[in-house]
Amino acid sequence: MRDVGIHQGVQMQGYHTWEAASSSAMHHMKRSPAYAHYKAHTFTPPTPATELGTAFHYLLLEPHTFRDRYAMQPGPTSAYLKHCADKKLKSTQGWTRSPLYTEEISTPQYVGRELLKPFDWERVHAMRDAALSHELGEVIAREVEAGNAIIEASVMAHDTEHDVPRKCRPDCLLPARGMAIDLKSTRAVNPQGFSFECHKYSYHMTAAWYLDTLNWLPNGTHYEHYAFLATQSDAPFEPRGYVMGQFSIERGRMEYQYHLKRWAQCKRDGVWPAGPNTIEEIDLPEWAFNREIGDE
Repeated sequence: MRDVGIHQGVQMQGYHTWEAASSSAMHHMKRSPAYAHYKAHTFTPPTPATELGTAFHYLLLEPHTFRDRYAMQPGPTSAYLKHCADKKLKSTQGWTRSPLYTEEISTPQYVGRELLKPFDWERVHAMRDAALSHELGEVIAREVEAGNAIIEASVMAHDTEHDVPRKCRPDCLLPARGMAIDLKSTRAVNPQGFSFECHKYSYHMTAAWYLDTLNWLPNGTHYEHYAFLATQSDAPFEPRGYVMGQFSIERGRMEYQYHLKRWAQCKRDGVWPAGPNTIEEIDLPEWAFNREIGDE
């Protein structure tokens, strides 16, 4: 097992190999232990939304590495445009499937970098600018520049209550402020919409998990606040700053402790059951009975 502490420089792939309980595992336990075990040992390919979010993270938190990791996908070259003219083609949609495109992205400015479509390149920069215009974004930028922020660190702790290792990977830690920061690119940045997302994706449980995992560490730093810098992923890219409320954190703590107890037992037994092995009665949801027949 990894030593207890905050580890920097660990790649995401390496972090995922750490055998420890995590907030995502607790979220998956809500469905079943079998699903949590499956997700912990299965690679999930990134979606366009998660890829955009990752680029946003790097641009905002690690701008010095962004251009080493990303480049804007090149547009059609003059050679390809001449090819289209010669062939009397009416569009350049075949550019990214052409040998000339393959040749272009084999040049040094593109090799080893993830290519963002021009629209996404502009979008992620607009999101970064919007986030930095927010008070919380300004705080993060100052702390990063001063060297007071811990970025994308991997944390390992030992939960003595359940006698299991537990891990987390905060986007950004501000130790002097006792704050963990979670960057979110979202289509629901307003309070009502983001509150719904907090419930849907168990952000309240994540907040409790991260704060408790950090506070299990023996380094004396106490983390009290779990903050979100949420940025709308489409124009005009409004940013909002939120701090998870204490009642929600306590609710998340109760939920994860319930699931962690089950997770620890499954880990000890080596058995990860699916749903109940019984025949159950099922009915329509309550709201369906309140509808008039013929209004379906």
